[in-house]
Amino acid sequence: MDRDDRLKSELAFQADRASRIGRIHPTPGHVVERYREARYGRLFPAEFLFAHLKDIRDTEVLDFGCGDGAVSVIMARLGARVTAADISPELIDVARQRAEVNGVADRIHFIERDITAAPLRANQFDFAVCNLVLHHVDLRSVVPLIVASLKPDGTVVVVEPIAFSPWLQRVRDRVPVDKRASPGERPLSEDEVNFVVNELVGPERTYFNLLGRLRRLFPNRHKTDTGYSVTRACLFLLYGLDRLLLTVFPGLQKFCGSVAIVGKKPAAVGDTAVDRLRRDTPATAPTGASPSLAGPAGAAAWNAAPRGHG
Repeated sequence: MDRDDRLKSELAFQADRASRIGRIHPTPGHVVERYREARYGRLFPAEFLFAHLKDIRDTEVLDFGCGDGAVSVIMARLGARVTAADISPELIDVARQRAEVNGVADRIHFIERDITAAPLRANQFDFAVCNLVLHHVDLRSVVPLIVASLKPDGTVVVVEPIAFSPWLQRVRDRVPVDKRASPGERPLSEDEVNFVVNELVGPERTYFNLLGRLRRLFPNRHKTDTGYSVTRACLFLLYGLDRLLLTVFPGLQKFCGSVAIVGKKPAAVGDTAVDRLRRDTPATAPTGASPSLAGPAGAAAWNAAPRGHG
């Protein structure tokens, strides 16, 4: 399947997904406050994202692959001026409706765009958010464009699914749970995660969903903000054990299901981690001394809503 065919398949998938969303309601105030506080950023990936978006009032934020606009709306309600980008016109329509019912339509600028064909203007954003979207796209093409759109010292926050262990991925593929996915969707490999990290300055990565993968067994996991105390307690237990195990045994990271990355825009061209490594590596060093970089082909973006825990 060539790039055009993949793009058509992706757009068709997302149009179908948009048609399933149904009536849109305002985001409850307690959800907005939960992400404002982001008290459990070390446990839950969605809260990690917002924990690194502190003090975003009156900042310019890019929500790349905004999907149905759930994250864009929360950021706008926290005071940010958001540019929400997606290639799906149907999802952009849903996101616009979400912004209107939340009273933040004036704080979100929606753009329907493939940024590889029409790049974003450079040096315009304080933050860039990539929430569950990079595993749909060509990393080598997209990530440098997102980084370039940041102002000097701007911050990128990424949350993505990963699959570092082939045998564990095969087990996951055989588990009878809903895995509805777009045609170009796939978890990131370790090389792909390294590619993202090496495009940033001062990158930090945090791994999630070791035992947290079991959250799929709890049908009410997205409703714990308003009830289901037993489910809530079980999720806190699973994610708390994850943080303990990953702290004591970091080698378990390769069995995790997702990663969160935060880093800054390089001060100048040639200041990424790979560039610095190349400068600091003696000329006699073997060719394979620098990190391996890889990027798959894909299409654009679906952005999952942050609801409940996990």
